[in-house]
Amino acid sequence: HLLAVQSSNDDMWSHVLVPDDKSYLPQTIALETIGAQQRIWLGFSYGLTNESNLYSEGGLKVLNSNNILSSNPDTNWISISNPNILPGNDSNASVWSIVFDRMGWLWVMNEKGIRAYEYVYDQDQNSMTLEPQGKYISGDPINFLSSIAFVKGNRIKVDEQNNKWIITHDGIWVIKENMTFWPSEEGINVENSSLLSSKVYDVAFDDKKGLAYFSTDKGISILEIPFSANPSSSENIYISPNPFIIPDDHMVRIGNVYAGSVLKIMTINGRVMQALHLDDNETYVEWDGRDRSGNYVGSAVYLVSSDSPKGNKVSKISIIRK
Repeated sequence: HLLAVQSSNDDMWSHVLVPDDKSYLPQTIALETIGAQQRIWLGFSYGLTNESNLYSEGGLKVLNSNNILSSNPDTNWISISNPNILPGNDSNASVWSIVFDRMGWLWVMNEKGIRAYEYVYDQDQNSMTLEPQGKYISGDPINFLSSIAFVKGNRIKVDEQNNKWIITHDGIWVIKENMTFWPSEEGINVENSSLLSSKVYDVAFDDKKGLAYFSTDKGISILEIPFSANPSSSENIYISPNPFIIPDDHMVRIGNVYAGSVLKIMTINGRVMQALHLDDNETYVEWDGRDRSGNYVGSAVYLVSSDSPKGNKVSKISIIRK
């Protein structure tokens, strides 16, 4: 039995048999809901027997079951017409994690890299065609983080702002909805953050407070992130530290604003000293105290305005220039 399914109505169990004699090492599962139907995507590990015979061929398989909770489920396995389009162009590489993001794209992590896909179902052929999203100028699909040797236990998690968090034993990488990296392509690890260890097993998000909790081999780490739920209009702009002392304080954090806002630092007379543009899924930004010309602003009380189609806010910041 490849899958065991329990009904929430009567607690009865039903089971799905393996589709063939080379699908014995499932590693990850993702559910794609389309109307009343539900497709079940499975990623497999590649493996050989002690006699070096093929035991599990790796790659992806798709199940469409209309009566999966019956005692004799009418299962329908769907073939993938272009399996060589998987990361690394290897149809048999071990797949460690699959997930659907908020746009319905399928993200696949195998031992060769990560790719995102849209997909088209051909009812006549009962087959699925994968269409990679994100390509080089040459037209070849992008293999995200292909330099990393992904292993069993690595995974992709999606937060409420549709960021893809790549959890590995060598640190964390975040791919935003526009397919750029946050904070950079170097990722997050013990050398550039407060992580207890780069060997990370899982992540959970506090969407309201903008916190990410990481389980590592040395304990739980908590990281402030700019991705959180939009605040209510009654909540003030968060500014810390305030006063902002230059050069003792390297950065001031301005947050609790609507995602995608434009933040303006202005004099009391309304002269704009700096404008900071947040991405569509970012709710805070850090400012180094410099104006548009790259010079530190002088000691004064400045206005901080947040402009967004969802609402506007204004607050004040005191800056002390030593």
